[in-house]
Amino acid sequence: MPFENSPEQYRPRDVQQPSTAALLPSNHEMQAFYQTGKTAVSEPSFLDFGTSANIYGNNDTVAWNPRDLDPRPAIKHTAEHVEKQAHQVGKTTQRHTEYAKATIDAPDLQYREQPPKGGDYWHPHRGRENDFVSYPACSAANMPFENVRLRIGTGPGHIDPDLIAAMMRNEQFFYKQIGDVGQDNYIRKHGNLDILHDDSYSIGPAQMQIRNIQNLLKQFPEQLGQYAGDPLRAALNPGDAPMFVAAYMSNMIEHLESGKNPGFSAGVWKNIERHWKEHDANGALILAFNPDPHQIENVDTQLNAIRNERAQATH
Repeated sequence: MPFENSPEQYRPRDVQQPSTAALLPSNHEMQAFYQTGKTAVSEPSFLDFGTSANIYGNNDTVAWNPRDLDPRPAIKHTAEHVEKQAHQVGKTTQRHTEYAKATIDAPDLQYREQPPKGGDYWHPHRGRENDFVSYPACSAANMPFENVRLRIGTGPGHIDPDLIAAMMRNEQFFYKQIGDVGQDNYIRKHGNLDILHDDSYSIGPAQMQIRNIQNLLKQFPEQLGQYAGDPLRAALNPGDAPMFVAAYMSNMIEHLESGKNPGFSAGVWKNIERHWKEHDANGALILAFNPDPHQIENVDTQLNAIRNERAQATH
């Protein structure tokens, strides 16, 4: 059982590479993935610490009643929203095109995992999330960050001791065959993802953006300095990735305490602040990690799974 493992069993431990065929997915496979493989929750997005760009804008929901408003500004707002959405679709399409081009010339990006018999091909870690989460390391990661450590507990205003593990389990539940697997494999081989010329890709068991990993290293040199030499490979390690999640949480708490939006769109930040002000620290940090509308429910599912597995292990 995962809760019987000691920290030494995880540190330093690289994720084992499952057997696979290094082949590009066929057009038929890609079509099948986009028809049946998508889930309600995509890979997590993380804010860019270096800018105030509204990177969460397409997650906002604007609710208004046309009977209460002059329709002219509403029409203007709708037009702006459509234009914004079109711009985002264009960026996403361009990103996918550049990824496809890079993959053609990089066999290490073509890597695909073969899940165990009966497993989910499109989400190869689903059903075996524990293989990619170190519970002792997740628990230990709460300690070096004072504003996290002092809030660990149960009840209003507290952070669940298993929150880091639950968020990572959730990322592994939705870990994708096309994209996530190849990116992690390339970093495992090369220590970087420079071939994509884009530091917004998410990697590792925590699925954290590369630019956030780099910025967290600068912000928390005392806690994360040990990873400065090879940070991206460290972020692939189940024994080390929790430290980056804890650092991210610590950074979010600093902003929530000061009331300063670190770069979310206004609507997302307002929702995160609402949970914080209502003493729902778990909810605030879950949404800061990924503001998908189903995220709290999904992470709560993983928290319950952890508790149930722990209860079974003690009987």
